[in-house]
Amino acid sequence: MPYPYPKLNAIGSWKTLVSRSCRITAIITVTAAGGMIAIAEAMQEPIPYLVFNAPANENGGFEHLDTTGTPVGWKVAGVGDFRWRHNDTLTRRGGGAMYAVLEGPADEAKEARLTSAPFPAQPGDAVKYNAWFRCEGAPEAMPEIRIEAFMGDEWTALRPAPGGTTLPSSDWFPLGQTVMMPLNAQQARLVISLRNRTSSKVTWHVDDAFCEVISFHQYVAEHATAPRLKDILLLGTDTLRQSPLGCYGAANSHTPNMDLIAREGIVFRHVLATSMWTRPSFASIFTSLYPSQHTAELHNSMLPESVVTLTELLKEKGYFTVGFAMTRFDGFLGPGAGFAQGFDVLFHVENPETVNRLVMEYLDANGPALSAIKGGGLFLFWHIWDPHAPYHNHYPDMIVNRGLLRTDPAIDVTRVLPGSVLWEKIYPQRPGIANALDIEYARQLYYSEAWYIDRLIGDVFTRLRFHGLYDNLNIVLCSDHGESFNEPKGIWNHGNPYNTCAEVPLIMRLPGLSIPGSRNETDLVTNLDIMPTLLTVADIDIPPWLEGRCLVSTDLSGETRWGIAEDRKCGSLIIRDRRYKLIAIPASLPVSETADPYHLWRAMQPGIANRALTDAQLATDRHWVLAAPDSPTRFELYDLETDPGENNNIAAEHPEKLRALLIPLLAHCVRTGITTSDELRQARKLELSEDEMKLLDRAARLGQPRDSHLPEFLEMDPNTIEELKALGYF
Repeated sequence: MPYPYPKLNAIGSWKTLVSRSCRITAIITVTAAGGMIAIAEAMQEPIPYLVFNAPANENGGFEHLDTTGTPVGWKVAGVGDFRWRHNDTLTRRGGGAMYAVLEGPADEAKEARLTSAPFPAQPGDAVKYNAWFRCEGAPEAMPEIRIEAFMGDEWTALRPAPGGTTLPSSDWFPLGQTVMMPLNAQQARLVISLRNRTSSKVTWHVDDAFCEVISFHQYVAEHATAPRLKDILLLGTDTLRQSPLGCYGAANSHTPNMDLIAREGIVFRHVLATSMWTRPSFASIFTSLYPSQHTAELHNSMLPESVVTLTELLKEKGYFTVGFAMTRFDGFLGPGAGFAQGFDVLFHVENPETVNRLVMEYLDANGPALSAIKGGGLFLFWHIWDPHAPYHNHYPDMIVNRGLLRTDPAIDVTRVLPGSVLWEKIYPQRPGIANALDIEYARQLYYSEAWYIDRLIGDVFTRLRFHGLYDNLNIVLCSDHGESFNEPKGIWNHGNPYNTCAEVPLIMRLPGLSIPGSRNETDLVTNLDIMPTLLTVADIDIPPWLEGRCLVSTDLSGETRWGIAEDRKCGSLIIRDRRYKLIAIPASLPVSETADPYHLWRAMQPGIANRALTDAQLATDRHWVLAAPDSPTRFELYDLETDPGENNNIAAEHPEKLRALLIPLLAHCVRTGITTSDELRQARKLELSEDEMKLLDRAARLGQPRDSHLPEFLEMDPNTIEELKALGYF
């Protein structure tokens, strides 16, 4: 899957030789998933590269040699004559690299090992490591890079291993990971090894092999006399809608720990997700910007360096920032998608159970430091992947499938309902394949995932109570989007603009700021509001360019405010107030030279498609078509007060209400660069009046340059300000 920027599988600090506001100019092509990078041409400015603040192995570039020609700080070993050797001609950066040639009979074992000198690391420390590799030939296996911990009297390899298993091209590519030192660990070392039984000649090169130890124990010791900051736990659930939670009225559900947050804090009833799938929605949570502003909108896009994140501001304040993220191909919330910005440590793996286990193990291994913290503060982000599909049956004796799926001998959905079954059996709803009982089974499994993560959240609360941190802990539970099960009819999965997907839970327990047991049943809020609220908790000034507002330090009553959501990948725009909701769909279409974009978009929709999107479809660019001359965009209007299930489109019956939402939506689009006022002026289908166009022209003056990601502020006349206030912008 192509990426427009280098896709790094390792954690570290992005550093460039240009200022924060400069645009990095480079032409980059990625040849395969898994981090394989081909730089076609770099122009004017260097692309970012990975460096570490304090490398544990200071000769990772292999420039310094001892009298035997071995890099200082490293040991070289191998089977027979297969060994890493020094090379000063083919390097990635600097004056030295290592290479190993594997050739000979196929049945001959070939192994070369490169081991760094041991360095100190204690239980609970995170070790971030990374190396760049290049291959000549046709390898049968990837090189192995890992951290080993010395425990007792032996060295043990630590997991998880780096992601990315696609065999590379001849260009330099990175492999790396972040691991945690287990209990009883005393030292660590970096190991790079090759194993290959091929009869063809294969040459591997390695350079810039760095690792860094990030210690919460050390942070606590160094900040013992610093001011005490308010600890923050951000629970970012994936695909969780409101309906499974008891605090949102679920009668037959059991979520005592999430309900506890509600009893000790505040529940917001009307919460609009900023986008309908993971990356852009979480990017909005961490930046308080719309997807069109932070630009992490598509599968092949990333959160740019120039955007200021919540984590960066907390780290500047003095927080220790640690995150745990479930990430497919390092692309949803991993460092390859730009989400490592501001994190001291971001654990990122492709298995949700591993993510959950790492959270518990990290708190256990760092227990003494958690109990001893006297200054500074902890910011912990936990990306809780469940209840995202595939749905696991955590209660198989209680939740039983009684639909048609159980009659298919080739399918066993007793314990897990995989995505392939959802796409090919349940979503299409073909007679004889699945029925209403199968849909209900899927919904029950989805609910059981919510019960399961509630137990995990309780396990974290138990640990934080034990270490004395819970009473004053600030907790925010949020979700990136929801999930649909034929609600409204024909609507499945997520990526759709209906409330089963668009309306999400938001619960905040903020001691001293939120009133325990309170509920906000009237105000419309969005995920954009999470960052400014947490900045207020941390006593950090809210930057003026944030789109959200603090939910606890200001009076929200009486405000006119629109909730807006953008989904360029899935093709929709939403604007709503407390009662009415307008949907523009499809507002964007795939770019295709071989197929009709509208038909291709239709073929990607759950319930119409027979299978999940291919990698090529995921990577396809999308163009906004709201104002195109031949725009296929249709508008749906719903009265959420009388029709909460969005079953009755009243757009034709109430054109005046549609217009009252359409104009502020278009104003948003010109302000954020989704379209231009000139394009709207030519859009005959929208039938904009001259007065409406004047207002849209003024809104365009509030726009931000898309390539800088930095705000621009213009002087505006009082009349324009008053008109824009009426649209809910100030």
